[in-house]
Amino acid sequence: MLFVKYFLFGVVLSALAIMSFVAGGALWFNEMLASRAAFSAPVEVTIPKGLQTRQIAGVLKGSRVVSSAFVFSFWVRFNGVSNRLRPGTYKFNGGESIDDIISILLEGREENFKFTIPEGLTLKMIAQALESSQACSAESFLEKINSRELVSKVFSDWGTIPNPEGLAFPETYIFRKGVTASEIAETMLLMTKNVVEKACSSSNEKDLSVYQKCILASIVERECKLESERPLVASVFLNRLKKNMRLESCATVQYALPMHKERLLYEDLRIVSPYNTYQNIGLPPTPISNFGRSSIEAVASPAQSEFLFFVSDASEGHRFAKSAAEHDRNKKIFFEERKKNKLSTDEQH
Repeated sequence: MLFVKYFLFGVVLSALAIMSFVAGGALWFNEMLASRAAFSAPVEVTIPKGLQTRQIAGVLKGSRVVSSAFVFSFWVRFNGVSNRLRPGTYKFNGGESIDDIISILLEGREENFKFTIPEGLTLKMIAQALESSQACSAESFLEKINSRELVSKVFSDWGTIPNPEGLAFPETYIFRKGVTASEIAETMLLMTKNVVEKACSSSNEKDLSVYQKCILASIVERECKLESERPLVASVFLNRLKKNMRLESCATVQYALPMHKERLLYEDLRIVSPYNTYQNIGLPPTPISNFGRSSIEAVASPAQSEFLFFVSDASEGHRFAKSAAEHDRNKKIFFEERKKNKLSTDEQH
């Protein structure tokens, strides 16, 4: 009888111990679930593609975003969302519970950044801007965007494209943190394809291929500041092409020179280059820069004119002419106004 009492007493003690352990474990588990990391500064965490829940938990624990990898893994599996956590780069400010963290990874609330490409830039300029913004290295961007495989894939129905110069569209892009150079390059090329094909779908200019229109659009972009003038400038170049006249675009000479000049000299116009349209008839081999919507639209639907020449009006616009004699008169006016403006500026100083 005494043995039975001791046995029952032992069972009760064991049960109490187990209950205490379970209660303590449950309390610890609940504390882990409710615990919130405290950072002195926001923490960025990158979750690579293809990681299992356990590995994601390890990454979060290693970054001190969660206190227990085990609790995070268990809670993800318990909620049945193991296969729904999204890869990417995330910012955690501290103070997020495990439920908050799981919600962020489920919704893909990644850290994004904006990157703006202005009009009139070469690929090298864009690459340097990307490197300066720490989006990717200039070298990796140039390597990816110059990939024959990528260019052929995006512009498969455009015919032969020597290289993608000018085909990174000027736009404000929103990329996720951790985006690859390959993804950036493809996004920019696809944007150009979409914008150009939309502009050319209703084009009344039938003599040029889509890619040739891109080449001419880049020249219009570099030659003309005023959007309102671009259809007229495009008409001048198209008229000259139809008459087999050299385009004589200073912008193409600038592209051919090893360094940009504020003012071209007559000797610069003699540089030997397929891009020098003072020496060669027809379009250069590739665009000379990227171009905006208004420039490709101007080439696709140019103004109807008989103009063959234009020269700066010493401001942001141009004077247009149908004959060489009229053009010479406009040039004389330009030089007189530039001289007058220079004298006025000198007097102010």
